[in-house]
Amino acid sequence: MKKMRIRLSYILAALVILSSIFFTPYYTSFADESDDPAIAQETVQEAITEDTVTEEAITEDSLEETDHSEFSDDMLQAAISRYRRPMLRNVDPDQSDPHKIVEGASMPYLSEGRMLALHIDFPAEPEDSQNYAHPEEDNAQALENALGFLHDYYLRASYGKLSITGDVYSYSAEMPRADYGDRYALLSEVLSALDEQINYQDYDADEDGRIDCVLLHLPHNTDDGWGTTWWPSCSVDTWQSIPPMDGVAVGSNIILSRNVAEESEQLTLVHESGHAMGFPDYYSYDKSGSDSSKYPYLTGTLTFDMMDNNTGDHNGFSKWIAGWLTNDDVTYVNANEYGVTAYRGGQDIGVKNEDGSITLDLSSFDTDTIGETGGIIVVGNDLGADLFSNFYMLQYDTFAGNEKLYYREDPLTELSSGFRVFRVQAQLANGHLIHSNTSDKLFNKLIELVDPDYKEYHFRETFPYVPVSFQDEDPYGCMYYAGDQLNPTTDPSTNFMENIDAGFTGIYMEFLESEDSYGSVRIWYSDDEKPKEQEFQIELTSADAIPGGYNVSFEANQKLTLSNPYGIYGFIDEQAVFAYYIRNMVIDGNTLHGKIYCDTDLLKKGSSFKIRFIDGTFYTAGGGESPMIEIDIPVSKDLVELTESGYIEGTKTIATDYGDPGAHRFSPVYRMEDGTYYFYEFSNTYSMSESGNTILHKYYFTDDAPGDLREEVIAGDSEEYWKYLEMNHEHLSGKPTENASIVPEGAQLGDYPYIYDAVKVGDTYYVLSFRNQKKWSPEGSFAEADDIYYNLPEQNELALTKLDANGNQLSQLAPVADDIFREADIYSIPSVRIQAGPNEKLAVLVYQPGQMFYESHLVNHAATYFYDQDLHFEGRLDNFSTGCGTWLEDGRYIAFTQRVMPGSIEELNRNIDRTLLISYDITGVIDPKKEPVTPDEPVNPDDPAKPDAPVKPDVPNTGDASNFTIWIALMAAALAVMITVIKKFAAKRK
Repeated sequence: MKKMRIRLSYILAALVILSSIFFTPYYTSFADESDDPAIAQETVQEAITEDTVTEEAITEDSLEETDHSEFSDDMLQAAISRYRRPMLRNVDPDQSDPHKIVEGASMPYLSEGRMLALHIDFPAEPEDSQNYAHPEEDNAQALENALGFLHDYYLRASYGKLSITGDVYSYSAEMPRADYGDRYALLSEVLSALDEQINYQDYDADEDGRIDCVLLHLPHNTDDGWGTTWWPSCSVDTWQSIPPMDGVAVGSNIILSRNVAEESEQLTLVHESGHAMGFPDYYSYDKSGSDSSKYPYLTGTLTFDMMDNNTGDHNGFSKWIAGWLTNDDVTYVNANEYGVTAYRGGQDIGVKNEDGSITLDLSSFDTDTIGETGGIIVVGNDLGADLFSNFYMLQYDTFAGNEKLYYREDPLTELSSGFRVFRVQAQLANGHLIHSNTSDKLFNKLIELVDPDYKEYHFRETFPYVPVSFQDEDPYGCMYYAGDQLNPTTDPSTNFMENIDAGFTGIYMEFLESEDSYGSVRIWYSDDEKPKEQEFQIELTSADAIPGGYNVSFEANQKLTLSNPYGIYGFIDEQAVFAYYIRNMVIDGNTLHGKIYCDTDLLKKGSSFKIRFIDGTFYTAGGGESPMIEIDIPVSKDLVELTESGYIEGTKTIATDYGDPGAHRFSPVYRMEDGTYYFYEFSNTYSMSESGNTILHKYYFTDDAPGDLREEVIAGDSEEYWKYLEMNHEHLSGKPTENASIVPEGAQLGDYPYIYDAVKVGDTYYVLSFRNQKKWSPEGSFAEADDIYYNLPEQNELALTKLDANGNQLSQLAPVADDIFREADIYSIPSVRIQAGPNEKLAVLVYQPGQMFYESHLVNHAATYFYDQDLHFEGRLDNFSTGCGTWLEDGRYIAFTQRVMPGSIEELNRNIDRTLLISYDITGVIDPKKEPVTPDEPVNPDDPAKPDAPVKPDVPNTGDASNFTIWIALMAAALAVMITVIKKFAAKRK
């Protein structure tokens, strides 16, 4: 009996477990998420966004180059050790700095460094149209000259404290370059082959057990794009991928696939050698330069620096970190309510003026004499003697040393002598710098130039000219000269983050002299302009509907500076975990503008759409952070009330090797003679070109089950494949459709003569056309054959015109569709179509045909605008992203769209973040609770099997109705098993 009880307990336990599984509703993670702001914030920051790259999508190639966003640990820790001591003044660089480390850059930045330079050729490949061998002038001798250039540069930059030497060895690789998976496969081969010729210990100058630096000099190949395996880069073999040779391991290693006979590429070697020592990049990794600012071309140190654009010298802050500048070369200035003091080398210096200010001279930062420098001035409110704080740094740049630079080619113009002022935010946290230039935003980086003409558009003529403003005339406009001032009220200012409310310093500078070899500056402090502290407030000033969302504007009671770029998001009906971030954000003083997109199938007229600013979104006066604020956004009255919408499982998009969703395009919807509809989806894994990495999907549906898609992948070698690609490129070219030919010749289109599309209803024509205002734009424009600038949205206004049978204008709407071209992304030409429905309505479909990421920016979304046949506007159906749509025979309108659904990590793991969305319009023909009718027989027996029925809950992705049926079946099976087992035990007992 005891055994029986035990066995029954097992059965009951199993039953409980099964019940707990079967009785748990199948919800997404959103169903159980908390609305608590702290939890929501954490969830939001983990939520998937358009530019997320999953770990699985990162290829081995993308891991080749070491992250160069920060100083290396050894360089930084040595600087911390050097400058954070009880007696900081008059301290020279400590030659016992701890260079011997396990990980990090291995090239010494003090004393001596040794470079092992390998000049490598590859065997030719028959199909290789690119260079596989070096051009004649790019030889081993040119590489030796490049090493000489490197030596001379760093001897000057370090003021004689660093000497880099090296040797060149030539090697012919065993295999074509494409056969090497990564740099380490090639390195292993070369080092092993040359082992008998080289004693690798000779290249470990600091005796830390690692070769100081190995240089792989490869032929240039035009396929070497940014971030690819053979792009010029520096990495560190921290994984010990290459076995030690002669008892030393490979540390820093550089790929240089460039012609080193050219001076510009010798400077590329200097830049990468900077990484080999531990210097970080000073440019922004966000190539779009979005930086949430009005000045997208301002990134990094803004003008010239070796670790920004391979131009000029390293700046004074970098040299201070490395120990090339000592405390004897640094003038410390404290300016605060207690007065102004200045000292250098342990001595008070400067001229004290009667008004409390102090006047200082500063000599040339770079000279033509090794070991001589005027050093730098650092100014702050409370410096102590510590470089790891916030301060303003002044260096006096002249045409000397590594800064023999030009800023105009015609006429050739030398760099002027003047002050360059840098804003430095070098606070530490857990032994690391809080800020960087690679990821932090404009005005809030580790180091950036305080540039007098930062608002002007800058350009760079050619190498070696430094960036210069279009407006610049002599002298060079990015410096300060005699007569200039810099203070809390100038623009730019001495306020950190360029925010007088949150970053007020009270520091005033007046530049008195700017001679050929020195300048003088007067510095003082005043709190006259110090703002009063007040409670932070922000309010909505406008919310204009755009396809898929809103243009929003906010105004605060102080200047705005973001503390948390992910701290602003929208959500619908209190579901804060459905997060929609503001894009194209621009902060201008105390105003914020941007676009926010949302799931328009969830956004009904009765919905509550809110923007949340979480705690600490902005910096506030007194060093505080803003409180959490929620603001309601009125739902657009133009939105169509969807009768039904849902997601179609089994229609996943493809992604590139880099995690990018790739380029996606949709064709128009076509109707076959038997009443079946179909459309194509063009998916490309890397680019929009016609190449083998393009995948063509074909989807079928019917009137009675428009949400029941059947999918076919069109073979890449088929006639249909190439026919569609040809049609696709013509369709996307921005040229008129074939329907343009139906419009009567001489039709009265007014100021909108260029026809996109047209439709004829009875004896009436409806025409979509646009006008073009030809105008050059510095942002970049290109002209098609007809001299029309297609990529300047503000020049292309769309009109909808009604014509009679003879082409006479009956009425015209212009511009139409909320001037949709103004919302179109300039990198992707929108397509426009007009369709007449059987219900005496017109649909104007305006959509982005190519969903693509251009420098981390998702193209804008799509919409269908409905009109009656008298051109009265009736509403707008938004597609979340690129898509296509059509009228059905019974008067319904259906749209298919590829979309990105913000979601949770759990949903990511379930692989349902990207599916087709179907949306129905206002006609009300479909009962929302009615399941779609599945046809008895497929239209084409050869077509692939149909996917599961679409998910059509009230809130998408909350589950599949079939789960209940599965639960019943599993429960019945479990009960049957339990009864059978009990009967067997009972029989044994008998």
